[in-house]
Amino acid sequence: MKNLKIIISGYKGFIGRNLSRYLKNKKIKLFNYTKNSKLKKSNNNGYFIHLDFFISKKRNRYLKKNLQKMDEVINFCKKSELNLIFFSTSFIKKPNIKYLNEYQKAKYLCEKKIEKSFLNEKLNYKILRLSNVYGSRFNNYGVIPDLIKKMKNKKKIVLKNYNDKRDFLYIDDLNKIIFELFKSKKSIKLNVCFGKSLKILDLAKKIKKIFKYNCEIVLLKKYKNSFQPINSPSNKSIKKIIKFKKLKDIDFGLNKISSGSI
Repeated sequence: MKNLKIIISGYKGFIGRNLSRYLKNKKIKLFNYTKNSKLKKSNNNGYFIHLDFFISKKRNRYLKKNLQKMDEVINFCKKSELNLIFFSTSFIKKPNIKYLNEYQKAKYLCEKKIEKSFLNEKLNYKILRLSNVYGSRFNNYGVIPDLIKKMKNKKKIVLKNYNDKRDFLYIDDLNKIIFELFKSKKSIKLNVCFGKSLKILDLAKKIKKIFKYNCEIVLLKKYKNSFQPINSPSNKSIKKIIKFKKLKDIDFGLNKISSGSI
C-alpha cells in the first residue's frame, strides 16, 4: 500500500474519527475533503471514503442534497483518479425497498448512481451495506447509545419494538475490514456486518447487566409490528475477503464501552 492516498468526507463523525485514527496508525496519509479540495491524480492508487451524509426527520428535506453531493464526489473521483468507498445501509434489500425512509432511499439512489457512473471506468467502487456500527466514543445516534442514555438517567424505560432484530458490528472490526478492502481492485457490493441479529429486548438486558444499571425494563403491551424489516444480513462474502475470520461479538463491545476502553 505504498503511496496510497485516502481522502475522507465526514471525518468528524463517529466512523470517520475512528477510521482516521486507525489509518494514521497504519502510516497512511489522509486528506480531508471539502468542495474546493484539490488532489494530484492518484493513478488509481487511492480511495475516496464517502461518509458525509445529511440526515433529517423531515420528509424529502435532504434527499436532493445527498444526491447532489454524490454527483460531486463521483466527479471528484474521476478527476483525481480515486476509487470510491461508499457507506450504505443493510436495510436496502427485498422486501424492504418499498418501506425505505428518506435516508435509506437516498442511500439506495446513491448506490445506483455509483454503479452507473463507474460502469465503463478503470476505477473501482466498494459499496458497503453497513449494519449498526458501535463502539467507544459513539455519537448520539443508534439503538445502543439511546438505550445507554435512557437506562443511565431513568429508573424505568419502555420498549416498543422490543421484538425487532438488529445486527451490531464493532467499530474496530469495521476499520480492519476497510483496510483489507484497499487491497481489492474489484468493484463490489458487500454486507458489512457481524452476521447474527439480536432482539432489542435482549440487547437492553445485556446493557442493563454489563453496565449494572438499576433500571426496570417495561414492554409496551399494545406493541404491534405491522412490518418486520429483514435486517439479518449475511457476512459470508466479507469473510472471503478479509484475513481475520472472527468478529467481536456484542458482549465484547459492550464491555469495552462500559470500561471506557477504546
